[in-house]
Amino acid sequence: MRSMLKLNFFYKQLLSFIIIGVIPLIIIGSISYIFCTSVLQDSLSKQALSNVLKISEGIDLLTSELGEIIVYLLCEDAQIRKAFQQAPDVDVNYINNRMRTLASKRDVGIFISDTTGMVNFSTREVPEIYNISVNQGQGIFAAADALKNGFIIYPNNRHNNLGDSTVFSLARAIRDLKDRPIGYVIVELSKEHLFNINYRLNTVYNMNFLVLDPEYCILSNLYNPQAEKEILQTALIEKLNNAKSGVFLDRINNRRIFVAFNRSKYTGLTTVGTVPIDYVVENTNFIKNITILACILCLAICLVLAYFMARTVSQPINELVRCMRQVEAGDLETRVEFSSSDEIGLLGKNFNKMVARLNYLVTSITEKQERLKQAEIKALQAQINPHFLYNTLDTIKWLAKLNMVDELKVIVVELGKLLRSTITSHKEMVTVAESIATIESYIKIQKIRYRERLQVTIMISPDIYDYHLPKLLLQPIVENAIIHGLENKVGKGSLMINGRREDDKLIFEVIDDGVGIEAKKLALINAKKDLSSTSDSIGLQNVNRRIQLYYGPDYGLQLTSQPGSGTIVTLCLPLLYKGQVM
Repeated sequence: MRSMLKLNFFYKQLLSFIIIGVIPLIIIGSISYIFCTSVLQDSLSKQALSNVLKISEGIDLLTSELGEIIVYLLCEDAQIRKAFQQAPDVDVNYINNRMRTLASKRDVGIFISDTTGMVNFSTREVPEIYNISVNQGQGIFAAADALKNGFIIYPNNRHNNLGDSTVFSLARAIRDLKDRPIGYVIVELSKEHLFNINYRLNTVYNMNFLVLDPEYCILSNLYNPQAEKEILQTALIEKLNNAKSGVFLDRINNRRIFVAFNRSKYTGLTTVGTVPIDYVVENTNFIKNITILACILCLAICLVLAYFMARTVSQPINELVRCMRQVEAGDLETRVEFSSSDEIGLLGKNFNKMVARLNYLVTSITEKQERLKQAEIKALQAQINPHFLYNTLDTIKWLAKLNMVDELKVIVVELGKLLRSTITSHKEMVTVAESIATIESYIKIQKIRYRERLQVTIMISPDIYDYHLPKLLLQPIVENAIIHGLENKVGKGSLMINGRREDDKLIFEVIDDGVGIEAKKLALINAKKDLSSTSDSIGLQNVNRRIQLYYGPDYGLQLTSQPGSGTIVTLCLPLLYKGQVM
């Protein structure tokens, strides 16, 4: 199930169409195959039982006829009785002719013997089991002696000297007036009689038949002698003990067979018929083959139809997914082109409307944010410029009061440079060289104010002069170092301004040896980037805010300081040429 969920839409559609088209056909074909197999099996089992019943009836009829030969035609014949009583007027020719006539009409063997073996008439060579002198009181003779009326059926399979030609014999003892045996009549039934019965049935199921005696010993196997032990090793014996007649399904040598049986009330013999289930399989294979062929054909058709149908549905959806991914990547100009007027087409039109609206909103928000950013930057610049100007004008005022004309001239000239580069210039970005020039003008002004108390060193790597940064970015930091770091220091103070390149970054350091910053206040400064909350101080927060507005949160200021030793302000900027943006 999980693997199916991972498939894309096209393959899901393709698989669904195949399942819908093929599975019902497989189900219908399977049901048809099972139904036909069941009908054929039922028909086969009924036909097998019917054939067994007919063979059993045929054996009963044949046995009845042979019994009449023994009881009425032979045992009651006057000449035969005279022969047993050793009468002088016995017509031997009559007896022989009568026996041959009866035997030839029914193709049986007839044997007549007295109790001493002296008189012996037969239509065939006498087997040893019919020799009264050898077997008196045992075998077939003992069985005949035990029966007072009628005749006995004696299974000849109990004797090895008869071969497989004789199935069983019918015998009767001829008795005198005192009910003593004076002779025996024996009629022998051959296997050919059973063959003749079976042929009349005209069976077409390749059945094999067994004839069992009352003790379930095999009297005859009509076709396959190898199957005798196999059949008797099945559940047949249990079935025979529980029912007179029936049919059941069994397995012999990994082959399923129908076993039909019937036990005769007249003879006590059991007829067993077996037919392999392969017969049914052979007849149902046609249905199975047709079903398989139809499934393959239907699968091929379904594959073709499903491919085009799934492609018709999946192509616009895939196109829509592609456009959605482009939108996700930031391309708000992408559009889908669906010409259909169905639900897919409506979905495409609404998608285009949504993207257009989204593009408008994003553009509006971006422009608004940019305007707000520029307004905030200009506000921050405006916050710095007046502050510097006020301090410079305050210095000029005091120079004028002291009548220091040369210094006044210098400061006015440098102030003019600063005003041209900052206030009158509309550039937001300046080169490092321009920014350093502004710093130098500012320092000249401050040196006039602080004189020998201020020592300044500028060390800028020449390879960064052409890179750009926002204007008035370094000057507030320098001013902050002088006012808060050096102004309160007793004696001289030094200031160092360093600039260099580190990988893809510009690094500036403003280092003073002033009063330093206490640890608690330093932590607050690094957190808020604000030196003081007073209105006349230059806020480092202002500078840091401008940097992050331009370049993002990965850039800005970092302060380190030791009380009484000085402060280092590190400025980190991206390495950008004019016109480059983040």
